[in-house]
Amino acid sequence: MEQVRGNTDRDTGSTERDGGILEVTREEYDASERVRSTALKEFMSECPYYYYRKYVVKDIPSKWSEEMSLGTLLHSLVLEDNIEWVVFDGVKKGKKYEEALDSNPGMTLIKPDAEKKILGMAEGLLRNEAAWSLLRDGGFSEQAIGFEKHGVQCKALLDRLLFSGDIVDLKTTRQHGKDASNLFLRDVHNYGYHHSAAYYEMARDALMGYQPGRDFLWVCVSATPPHSCWIQRLPDQLRETAARDVENALVLLNQCMTNDEWPELHDGEIVDAMPPMWMLEKNDYGYE
Repeated sequence: MEQVRGNTDRDTGSTERDGGILEVTREEYDASERVRSTALKEFMSECPYYYYRKYVVKDIPSKWSEEMSLGTLLHSLVLEDNIEWVVFDGVKKGKKYEEALDSNPGMTLIKPDAEKKILGMAEGLLRNEAAWSLLRDGGFSEQAIGFEKHGVQCKALLDRLLFSGDIVDLKTTRQHGKDASNLFLRDVHNYGYHHSAAYYEMARDALMGYQPGRDFLWVCVSATPPHSCWIQRLPDQLRETAARDVENALVLLNQCMTNDEWPELHDGEIVDAMPPMWMLEKNDYGYE
């Protein structure tokens, strides 16, 4: 059963906060009906009806890629000192595969090259002393927070919540080389990392109270050898726009929940889509 331990302000002893620590197992956290960052981002990027089908009716399965699986295993290793995989150098079907699953309950079966990648990324993090310190010292790992915002019951699982109130988010990325930090901003846009960051800061503030000057930091490690690592700060411009986007999405989600109305994409409107510039330029056939 979900237990929410209310926060106490260290200076005043006040418990006037909108959130608390969720005292749950990871399985209980995943099973909780509270809205998580991933679900809210899909509400924003897809449409309310998609959210309704996936998270209310629950007839749209979640997508899970090998990259996401390796990222989860890296998190468990680095943040919690847990090895949650077993190497299986075979075909993922048939009797031997089933026997391996039965012999290793709760473990993920991975190929030898996948283990090499996980350990390589862990070594890349370890080489960067500042990054390793952020991930290991002066804070809490996998901190679960429950909070309410705009009438929506929410949950967040922060990779690292430092004693200072700064948030550290561990990210694996395909980007590498001297332009990796700039290219990572494409990942931020494409995967909505800035919206996740705004959501996590909202959870942190619900737990600890708002204070200006706190940082949100990504510790990035390349999935490409030699698995370079760098620390990247959430830009202020993105922080402001993402916070507004998340606030507006929660207001709309509460309206959908309250009225049990879940509009589809564009909902019958005729859409005038603006073509990108490359479509308007002269092509090989001479058209403009």
